[in-house]
Parts: sequence; structure tokens; C-alpha cells
Amino acid sequence: MQKHVVATNKYNKKAYDFMRLFVKKGELEKLKEIAKNQGKSLNKFVTDAVYKEVDNIT
Repeated sequence: MQKHVVATNKYNKKAYDFMRLFVKKGELEKLKEIAKNQGKSLNKFVTDAVYKEVDNIT
């Protein structure tokens, strides 16, 4: 494995929590397309949606 990949993975383990998300077959591509149309990565799109919902609750 290349050094920068190892370093990036090491940093990510220290800096971020990870979670898995399951969606029905075919939904992932729809979500990717929506995110792309908004100029966001899928990760940014999902986290923005989660935090928006959290703000509505609190």
C-alpha cells in the first residue's frame, strides 16, 4: 500500500467516526445523482440531511 494511503487512513481513524448506511437496491444511485446535482459529495449530502433533521428536533 502506498504511504499516502496509509497516512490518510491513519488520520481518518483518529479524526472521524464511521457509520454504515443501508438503502434499498437502486436507491444509492438516486442519492448520488441528487447529491451531484446539488454540488455535494454523497457524504456531505447525507450529513447535511442528518444535521438538518437534528436541528428540527432540538
